Amino acid sequence: MFAPAATSKDVVQRLNAEVGKILASPQFKQKFLAAQGIEMTSPAGASTEAFVKLMRQEREMYANLVKLVGSKTE
Repeated sequence: MFAPAATSKDVVQRLNAEVGKILASPQFKQKFLAAQGIEMTSPAGASTEAFVKLMRQEREMYANLVKLVGSKTE
């Protein structure tokens, strides 16, 4: 989940905690994720810092991929 950069840290932490509870609930896992064939690859309720780190790694990985295939931005 993303929020505007100016969102207070308290609000971000609360959203993260509440979404983490939903993602960890057996009912959600069974009725939504499993029914859709979705497997979670990251722990529910991971810290906001872990999410930021993951996004930075993803951005770097895709930037390298773009360079590797020689794609140009327009």
